[in-house]
Amino acid sequence: MAAPSSLLKVEEIQGRGRGMVASQPLKAGQSVLRDSPILQYSALPLIRQSLSSSSSASASCFCDHCFKTLPPLQGDSSSCTVLCPNCCHHYFCSSKCLSKALNNSHSSWVCQALSHLRANSLLLEQPLERQVQANFLIAAYNLANFSPSDFQIMLSLQGSPEESTIAAAQFLHPLISPRNEFSLELTSALLANDKLNAFGIMQSFSEHDDQRSVRAYGIYPYASFLTMIAFPMPADLITLTLIHLMTAIILTLLFG
Repeated sequence: MAAPSSLLKVEEIQGRGRGMVASQPLKAGQSVLRDSPILQYSALPLIRQSLSSSSSASASCFCDHCFKTLPPLQGDSSSCTVLCPNCCHHYFCSSKCLSKALNNSHSSWVCQALSHLRANSLLLEQPLERQVQANFLIAAYNLANFSPSDFQIMLSLQGSPEESTIAAAQFLHPLISPRNEFSLELTSALLANDKLNAFGIMQSFSEHDDQRSVRAYGIYPYASFLTMIAFPMPADLITLTLIHLMTAIILTLLFG
């Protein structure tokens, strides 16, 4: 995968794997990386019974496409929040966001697959994490259909299946894989990549609630190299400032 700008380059670092290296001297306050997600998926469990009573009350407080906070649902038509026309589980912040979702992230196949999983009582017997992994796999399979190039980029990220991801794949694969188009090995590889490369998208800060939780996860292909990033200067002179937005990750260097 090519570097995102002329300021950085991707190299194989001996004993550490691939990482980003500065290709030229960098200046104070310079933004060196801007990255957008190729995939996003909900961090909420699929089955409402899996949530605590306090969590259940806020289970639909985010747009299921852009993951912005939704206003409180109203009993009249004054709210701009719209419901998926094919199910009663997914809410969107506007008709525009719904339209985008129906043509991409919440396609008819995604809607049907999520509904099918909600009706599967076996999920309740699994760890709660399994439902979030199911969200990811459905989003990943959908990405393969809508953007094969982004799907290949996601597959190229680092990740190696281990016992826990293989066990998850063995359970989820027969429940999700559309028409058996994807192998069990590919499902295991996807889960391994997600485990190492997903960034959590947190709830907004509130002075009335110090229990912030993750509302969604995103795969940012270049930001995944942030765990392995090198610059041609002493490390103690550098502070990395990471601004995590809904649609982009921005990395800025500050010197001091």
